[in-house]
Amino acid sequence: MDVSVLSCLLGWSAPLDECRFINDDLAAIEKKYPRHFIGLAQAPVLEEKSAIAELRRALADLGLRGMTLTSQVGGLSLDSPKLYDLYELNCELDVPVFVHPALVFRHGRL
Repeated sequence: MDVSVLSCLLGWSAPLDECRFINDDLAAIEKKYPRHFIGLAQAPVLEEKSAIAELRRALADLGLRGMTLTSQVGGLSLDSPKLYDLYELNCELDVPVFVHPALVFRHGRL
C-alpha cells in the first residue's frame, strides 16, 4: 500500500468547532507523512456559510486534498440545492468529493 486516505465519521454531522478540530488533525498527519496519507476535509454541511468557510480553510489553507460527506445528513440528499455552493467550491479548487453511504433512520428504526 502506497497511500491511505483519511476521513473521520464523526465529522459528517459535526458542528463547526469539531470539523475544525478534525481538519487540523488530519492536516497535521498529512504534513507529517505527506507520501503516505491524504486527508479529506469535513464541513458542517447543514451550516451553509460556515461549511463553505471551513471547507475553503481546510482545502486551500490546510492543504487537505478532498472533501467527505455522507449520502444524506439530517435528511438532506446529495442533490439538494443547499449543497450547490459546496460543490462549486470543490470544482473551483479541483478536489474530489468522497461520498460515504449513510443509513437512513426513521422513527427510531432502520
